[in-house]
Amino acid sequence: MPEIVVGPAIVVVLIVLMLIGARRQPTGHPIWGWFAHLPVLFAPAGLIVAAISQLLRGNPAIGILFLALGLILGIPALRYVSTVSTRLRTSPPGEVSDEVAGAMADYMLTRMGIMLIGAIVLGIGAVIWAIAGGFN
Repeated sequence: MPEIVVGPAIVVVLIVLMLIGARRQPTGHPIWGWFAHLPVLFAPAGLIVAAISQLLRGNPAIGILFLALGLILGIPALRYVSTVSTRLRTSPPGEVSDEVAGAMADYMLTRMGIMLIGAIVLGIGAVIWAIAGGFN
């Protein structure tokens, strides 16, 4: 099968799984929470795969940077999806959306904190780099 077909086919299958999971999530079974929130894990997984690729190609600095970013983004994402799964299992059928919304709020607050810390570190690094001479 040509590569041009494999990528879109994988995307379609993952979207269908996500939509099925989102529709079945109110039943309260934990596996549907994993399927519904699967895309949250794509970016960290992609960064970790890129990190491994860079490490194997002999670019350790870029590989370590990608690995650190993948883990920094992946740990809260994995925690979010597992929290949704746990809350689906323990919540009464009428309160599933409240439990998922609570888990999403916790995840978004964590992501915003990570982004804010990253922006501050990036700003401080840019100032230090400019003081040190920049491109000169």
